[in-house]
Amino acid sequence: MAPPMINYREDGSTYELVEASDDGSRYELVQIRESDAELIGRVNDWLDQGQRDIDAALAAGAQFIINLTKVHTLNCPAVRDKLDLRTMHPFGPQATLDDLREHLQAFGWPRLPEFATEQEINAARRYTRCRRCCPGVLDKAPKAPLTTRAGNIGRSHIGRTADGRALEWVRLERDGVELGFDDGTVHAFDLDARIQFDPKSPGSHQPDFGSIH
Repeated sequence: MAPPMINYREDGSTYELVEASDDGSRYELVQIRESDAELIGRVNDWLDQGQRDIDAALAAGAQFIINLTKVHTLNCPAVRDKLDLRTMHPFGPQATLDDLREHLQAFGWPRLPEFATEQEINAARRYTRCRRCCPGVLDKAPKAPLTTRAGNIGRSHIGRTADGRALEWVRLERDGVELGFDDGTVHAFDLDARIQFDPKSPGSHQPDFGSIH
C-alpha cells in the first residue's frame, strides 16, 4: 500500500496523495493549497467586484460610510482606504501572497462598509457619529428607555416620578407590587413588570414622605 504523500508543484500549489479505493489499489492527488496564480486571480476578482459595487454606490449619491455602526464622511481619515479596496487591509502595496493566503484562511474576506445618503442615514437603525469627521447627520437613534423591575422597587425609589407623579409608597406582596402616587392613584404590578421612571433632574432630591410596607 502506497503511503500518503505531499506533492509540491512549481506554481506553488500543493497536492496530497489520498486513497481513492477501499482496497488501496488506487490513489489520486487532491489539491490542498491553490497556486499563487489561482490566489491572485481569486483576489483580483473579489477586488474588482467590490470596487464596482462601491463606485456604483458613490455614483448613486452616497455621502457617508457606515463602518459597523459608526457613520463617517467619505473623506474621513479613519475610513479613507474603504473607497479603494486595493489599499484596504489586508491588501495594499506591502501585502505578500503569504500574508493574503494566511489572512483569508483565518478570517475570510474583509467586511465591506455600507454607503448611504443623508436621508438613509437619518432613517437607519442606531448608529454613532464619528468624532473625528463629525458627519452632518442627526445624532444616533435614541437608546431604549431605562426601566426598573417592579419587584426591585424599594425605599430608594420613593420620590421618583413616573409620568409626572411622585411615588409615595411601595407595598411588596408575595406575587406582586403596589405603588402609591401623590395624586392618590394606586397601581398593581407583577413582580417582573418593567416600570419606567422619569429621568432625574439635575440637583433633584427625594422627599422624606414616602414609606415601604
